[in-house]
Amino acid sequence: MMLPRYQLRPVAVTMVVCVGVLLGLSALLLLPGYDTRSGWQLHGLVLLTFCLTITVGEIINAHERRILRTADIGATSALALALTIDLPSGPAVVSSLEVLGVTAVGLIVGGLAGTMIRAGRPTGLFRGILPRLVTVTMMSIILRDIDWNGQSLAGQLSGRPGWVQAVVLLALVGCVLFLEPPLRHLDSLRPPWRRWLATVMEDVRDTFALGSVAAITAVLVSVAQSALGLAALPVLLVPLAINHAAVRRHDEVRHSYRQTVAALSCIPETTGLVRRGHAERVARLSLQIGERLGVAGRAAAELERAALLHDLGQVHLRRPIPAGATLLAAPNDQEWIASQGASIVGQTQVLAREAEIIREQAVPYHHVVSRAHPLPLGSRIIKVANAFDDLVTSSAMGEHPPAGDRRGAASARTEREAAALERIYLGLGHEYDPRVVDALAAVVHDRAADTTLR
Repeated sequence: MMLPRYQLRPVAVTMVVCVGVLLGLSALLLLPGYDTRSGWQLHGLVLLTFCLTITVGEIINAHERRILRTADIGATSALALALTIDLPSGPAVVSSLEVLGVTAVGLIVGGLAGTMIRAGRPTGLFRGILPRLVTVTMMSIILRDIDWNGQSLAGQLSGRPGWVQAVVLLALVGCVLFLEPPLRHLDSLRPPWRRWLATVMEDVRDTFALGSVAAITAVLVSVAQSALGLAALPVLLVPLAINHAAVRRHDEVRHSYRQTVAALSCIPETTGLVRRGHAERVARLSLQIGERLGVAGRAAAELERAALLHDLGQVHLRRPIPAGATLLAAPNDQEWIASQGASIVGQTQVLAREAEIIREQAVPYHHVVSRAHPLPLGSRIIKVANAFDDLVTSSAMGEHPPAGDRRGAASARTEREAAALERIYLGLGHEYDPRVVDALAAVVHDRAADTTLR
């Protein structure tokens, strides 16, 4: 029996090194006599400790920026620096300019190092760290530079009980952190405003879920420093590093889940029942339409999976539909295909919501009005996206230009999309939801404008 061979992944090496650095820094800071230092020695030690911790945390975050959404160590360390008030030897005199400088150096150096480790390019690095720099600087200015009845807020909190400091600092960081989502999406600030607002609100929900962990940990580090000193920073951040590894494993499972759904969606295509790429195109178009209608987060993921699997019921057909275009099938056949696909998908309990969306995808929209049928929005979106792709890729919508003629291909596709949209408008209010069709028209218009610009 041969033992399995394991490869040590770069991320594992990175995690081990980072945790080792944090533990080593903890041991160094716990050495006796460090808290008796004064002047530039203690001041430099404070700045160096936070700069190293921010850099290490940002290396981990930049290395996993592609797939991971979690409370990162670099952001938490930057927040803790901005909230630092007391040390065992007395108040920590750190200016807002020093907070900004240390945070910027740590985020930039850590981001560049993490990008180099994963052999990538620092695309969007500065745009990604700018919101954090703004919020950290704003918190530091409110805490240190604004005069509150003749004294700064940090001066008033210094020496107060720990619970008083924790409540005030948590309220401060909670209010300021909600400024980050709009700052992160300033580059996409353009009409339609509803889509931009939906994106910001989704980011706000993520900020509340993940940012609250960073905020609470940063406040805990700030309050604990009066008893533990700077050792509180690496000691209390070690659990976040362990949590980061656990979240990464969970994200890998979700990625494998997505790949399994994508592979399952290819069954009708590999058996010749459906045109190549049909499921992927319908899923992409459904997400674009859903984005216009404010579908985001978990609902968007469910919509994508249901769109990928919407034609799975065709494997039960004895006589295939020409080119797999369900639009050409009779209404009863469309509903039967949707029901069969839903029964297959419903065999797994984790896809129960997707099975419901697939089952209702063939129901005409007028049933919502005439029979008060509760038709899911995802089903209405997939119905429109599937019909559009069936019409665009149908040979009846126009001849294809010769191979190699890119300009002719783009022009012909634009004409087919316009003709398909006109066909769909004929069923407006009866077969298709008017809101969904309007969103489709906006997506098609954006495509045409982009093609013209190119």
